[in-house]
Amino acid sequence: GSSGALAGGGSAAADAAEEMEMELMDTVEAAEDAAGELGARKVRQEAQLRLQFCQAVVLLFEREGVTQGALAFARAALGAAEAAYGPCLLYTSRLRPANHCISRPAAALWASVFNFASELDLIHDAYTAALSNPLPERAAESVRRLAQSLVDRGQLQQLLSLPWAGVLLLSRNGLKEPVPV
Repeated sequence: GSSGALAGGGSAAADAAEEMEMELMDTVEAAEDAAGELGARKVRQEAQLRLQFCQAVVLLFEREGVTQGALAFARAALGAAEAAYGPCLLYTSRLRPANHCISRPAAALWASVFNFASELDLIHDAYTAALSNPLPERAAESVRRLAQSLVDRGQLQQLLSLPWAGVLLLSRNGLKEPVPV
């Protein structure tokens, strides 16, 4: 069935998604430099279409149980989102004021990357995705889930190998928020 065909395509999908992301970023830079605002607007529209495409492919791979392919296209979706909406979309509001960032779509994408990386036992990728989530409550929940999962599976060495020295969990109004320091 289609699951068998998709299962073999996980690493090919990762390569294709990475190549698409690199081409897209090169295209955005070239368009902004050469064509000015009109060209950049066209490239952003194309990036929005690529974002929608990547999100649809993520759902397809997820439905078929091909987590590696879903992860690859979730990462490509982050690149397309940055090209479509600017880098502010991807980074935390601690770096830029919240009213200048579109954080909810980025939070959903980063949560997907976290979930897929966790499922594939890619501990460092899951950790990075957790801390990259622009919504503090989602970032804190992801960090908590990662730590709990590692403890539950007896993977204490992996838990201790993560760079926790640069992260604090602060309690603000009952909300635990990871803050890189």
